Amino acid sequence: MFLNKDHIKTLYALLRHPVYLLRDNTRIFHSKIACPSGNTIKSSRAWLTRSSISIQGKDNHLNLDHATFFNSDIIVRGSGHIIDIDPGTVFFNVRIKVIGNNNRIHIGTCSSFGGGNIIHGGQSIQLNIGKHCVFAEGLDIWTTDTHSIYSDVDSSEPLNKPASITIGNHVWTAKDVAILKGVTIGDDAVIGFRSLVTKDIPPKTLSVGNPSRVIRDSVRWDISNP
Repeated sequence: MFLNKDHIKTLYALLRHPVYLLRDNTRIFHSKIACPSGNTIKSSRAWLTRSSISIQGKDNHLNLDHATFFNSDIIVRGSGHIIDIDPGTVFFNVRIKVIGNNNRIHIGTCSSFGGGNIIHGGQSIQLNIGKHCVFAEGLDIWTTDTHSIYSDVDSSEPLNKPASITIGNHVWTAKDVAILKGVTIGDDAVIGFRSLVTKDIPPKTLSVGNPSRVIRDSVRWDISNP
C-alpha cells in the first residue's frame, strides 16, 4: 500500500494523540493537548487542526461538543474553571485564555469566530455568548484588564475589577471590534467596524464608533451577502 503525505500526517497524529483521536470520534491533527490529572476534557466529534489546549491548575473542566478549531488555542490557568462550547461552534485563529479561579465560559451553538482574543479572568466571573453569533476577525473580548489599578499607593482595593460579559443570540460584530468587561449585548445586535463596546447595547440595534453608540434601532440582519 502506497502512503501519501496525508496518510503519513494522519498516522503521525494517531501515534502522538491516540486517546483523543479515538475517543468519541474526536479528530486531532497537528495539535497539542496538555491536561494534567485533576482536570477534565470531554469531547464528542470535536475537530482540532493546528490547535492546542493547555490546562494548568486543578478542577478545571472543558467540554467540547461538535466544536471545530483551526489554528486556535485554549489556555487555562488557575482552578475551578468551567468552559462549555456547544455544538456547531467554529473557531479560526482564536486564542481563549482563562485565568484566576472559578470562572465560567459558555458559548452557544453554531456561533463562529473569525479570529482574535477572548481573555477571561477574575474570581467567579461569567462570559456568556449566545447561539448563531458571527464574530469577524480581530475580535477582542476582555472581562479583565489583567493588571490592577489603585486610587493611591496605600489602597488595597483595585479600581478596575473584572466583570462579567453577556452577549445574546444572533449577534454580529464586524472586523476589529473590542468588547470590554461588564457589558451586555442584546439579541440580534450589529456592531460596526472597529467599534469599542464599553456600555450595554440594546437588542436589534446597529452600533458604531469608539466608544460605540447606537445609530439605528429595529434592525434585522442575516448571514447572506447582499
